[in-house]
Amino acid sequence: MLLQKRRPMIEAALDRCLTGDAPGGSTGARPAKALFGLLLHHLATGATPAPDALLPFRRHASRFGDALRAILDDVIGKDGSTDLSMRCVDAFWTCLRLAARPMPRGSMGNITANS
Repeated sequence: MLLQKRRPMIEAALDRCLTGDAPGGSTGARPAKALFGLLLHHLATGATPAPDALLPFRRHASRFGDALRAILDDVIGKDGSTDLSMRCVDAFWTCLRLAARPMPRGSMGNITANS
């Protein structure tokens, strides 16, 4: 998959956008790596990340989503399609909405009244 092949370049560009770190100036936190990994997992499996997986990167999610298409278009260029970058952006926002959706009233995940 093209996204996997270019993943290091995409994550580096997103990290610069999100944290403003100069190359080699990493603070140890890699919000772009985590968010892009969640996106790739969602694209591959359709699985929704657990809200806990997004919690540490919540403050970066909006800027990540806003920057994603431009960075994908820049990094992938003519090897990809506009459709690919748009599908990634749509999938990212869908993933966030699904992860943020509250559980139905009375629901406790896998716990039932008879447990």
